[in-house]
Amino acid sequence: YQPEGNRFESYPADTPPLGVLQALPLGVGRRFKMEAGDMLVLVSDGFHEWPSADGQRFGIERLQRSIAD
Repeated sequence: YQPEGNRFESYPADTPPLGVLQALPLGVGRRFKMEAGDMLVLVSDGFHEWPSADGQRFGIERLQRSIAD
């Protein structure tokens, strides 16, 4: 997350989920530049898909609002 401009970047998974394969193939590393105030947030897909007691999912948009706040 880059607060300058309120920008979010996301990167798709490039390997299978942990625990699916006995030997996990390593993906290609990524490089990116971070400025003062930027945040690196690592989130599992299960987090934003998790439903509350009333069945409503947390969702990506709500996650982004929480991070920006």
